[in-house]
Amino acid sequence: DHADAAELQQALAAAAAQPGAPRDWLCTDKDAVKLRGVALPPGVRLWSVGLELVLPAALTAALDAWLAQRRAP
Repeated sequence: DHADAAELQQALAAAAAQPGAPRDWLCTDKDAVKLRGVALPPGVRLWSVGLELVLPAALTAALDAWLAQRRAP
């Protein structure tokens, strides 16, 4: 998760060199930014997938209740 562009490029090149490796690879928006302008292995396409965190309503309600208890004097 905290790899720099050179580490990501090296890992992608090693993975893409495996027999039967896919030509299309997915990465997070964060890694796509790091890899912008970096040379990819021949024939490899990189797709950025946006991630969205959605917490269940019951969890946020429980968290709100827990925090409210701690704010009470």
